[in-house]
Order: sequence, then C-alpha cells, then structure tokens
Amino acid sequence: MSDVSASQQFVSLLPFVLKNWTIGSLQLSMGGGIPIYMAGKFKASYREYSTGFPETIIADNTLDGGNAFGLSAIGRVKWFLNPQLSVMTTIQFGALYSDFGGNYSVVTDNESYPLYFAPSERRQTTFSLPTPEFSVGIGFRI
Repeated sequence: MSDVSASQQFVSLLPFVLKNWTIGSLQLSMGGGIPIYMAGKFKASYREYSTGFPETIIADNTLDGGNAFGLSAIGRVKWFLNPQLSVMTTIQFGALYSDFGGNYSVVTDNESYPLYFAPSERRQTTFSLPTPEFSVGIGFRI
C-alpha cells in the first residue's frame, strides 16, 4: 500500500496578432501566434507500507521540467447579433517543438529498499503538428 503526493508548476502563454476585416455585421480575423509552455520540475513523494519491511519507506522521485514553443495560424469569424452581443468561432493550428524531461532520480530513506529505477535521464524531444483547435463562443460588450 502507498500514499503519493506530487507537484509541478506549469505556465502557458499565447501572444498573438490578428488583422480584422468588417463586412456588415460580420468581422473576419486572421493572424498568428507563438504558443509558449514552461513546466517546472516534477516532484513526487511515495510513502510505502509493506509487509516485507518492518518500517515505512519514503521514496522521493524528481524529474526535470521543460518547455515547448511553436507557431500557430489563427482564423476567427464573429457575427454581431446587436452592438452588445456576438457569436464567434475560432480555429487555430500550427507546429510545436517540445523538450521535456531530463535527469530522473529516486531517493529512499532506507538502504535495504530495492531501487527499481536507478538515476538516469528521461527526456522527450519532439516536433509535432497538434490537432487543430476549434472553439465557439459568445461575446458580450459591457
């Protein structure tokens, strides 16, 4: 039996620029953005209760974080039902480079506890074309 507590910090940003064209009650927008993701170090602490060991064993796992960035194309159509209310749809697609992971370590408080994972490096670096993101929304002007 075991108890687990884990923590990791994560930040996501998408600065973008749009060019707007208005045709009657429709507003068409096209542009681009730069998605940026940053993940901190992942830390997990396991507290093991086992009949094979007379005492509780605590294992601390740590894995380095990473980051990702890319380029996105953004298209949006907004229909103004009246000056204060609009319905809009947005599509976004692009490419993403990500580099997560790094040094991985397991430290226990008991030397007799078998370590199944020796300190090592676990890194995943990829270039991907994520699934396009499609959204629909309602806008209110106050």
